[in-house]
Amino acid sequence: MGTYRSTPLIDKETTNEEASFCKVGSSSMCGWRQHQEDDHVIHLDENMSILAVFDGHGGADVSKYAGENLVKVAQGFELGPETTDDVYRQFVIKLDSQIEKLNLDEQGATSVIAFMFPVESDGDGKKKFCVKVCNSGDSRCVCEASGEILATKDHKPTDPEETLRVQNAGGHVSNSRVMGDLALSRALGDCRYKKSANLTPEKQIITCDPDVYTWYIKENDFFVLACDGIFDVKSNEDLMQFIHENIDSAKNFGELCENLMDDCICEEPMAASGCGADNMSVIIGRLKLQTMKMEN
Repeated sequence: MGTYRSTPLIDKETTNEEASFCKVGSSSMCGWRQHQEDDHVIHLDENMSILAVFDGHGGADVSKYAGENLVKVAQGFELGPETTDDVYRQFVIKLDSQIEKLNLDEQGATSVIAFMFPVESDGDGKKKFCVKVCNSGDSRCVCEASGEILATKDHKPTDPEETLRVQNAGGHVSNSRVMGDLALSRALGDCRYKKSANLTPEKQIITCDPDVYTWYIKENDFFVLACDGIFDVKSNEDLMQFIHENIDSAKNFGELCENLMDDCICEEPMAASGCGADNMSVIIGRLKLQTMKMEN
């Protein structure tokens, strides 16, 4: 079965965390893959919370390093709701420059990082947060803001702007893959495709340069970060519908994450063309959860 196990590994690593303004759950599962190469971060703080999912490929070392060092690197920058997008981009490039020193040329990881800052309310009595999201690759952040679904856009090699950058850097896209190899066009690591000395990090064949998003959410709004193992199976709308339909039957958000992954995993990878056969990692949270019925 190539990169797949004969039977899936469905044991899960699950957490539940709480702060005064939210509750958050996470879970990860190896699934049909031979190894779990994902990592994730939940750092809840009254002034600046950081959540992230790193989806590794070629090995787990890049995602592991990113997960262990993300908060420390972020604290070296003055990040806030008014900080320019360029500073957030330089933060991700700094993290990637540290990964480059590890000499893990054959390994990489997609990266989606969300910062949450409390900001002044609109006067409706609801606590308001600014969410700044840095996305490099095809993991995804989805927020529900007063019923509206907000989501990052995946970076795929076949996107015209991605193909153009790859070609301008001396690379090519074949079989919908960069250099016939990677099914994504932005990531941490993958340093073998970042060797052009005359090009800035933003213009390399593979770049970590993120798209930066600014959203605003209020109490009772959901936020989700997940790897493409989830989004190969569910659209943003499907994901939110699943959360709304299953939230009352789950005792906490960690269990809700587990139920989501169980719903996404396929019965047989080849028959499903790989959809539902990848590693899965997901973070689900909701603001001001003391108003909800769910308990840890």
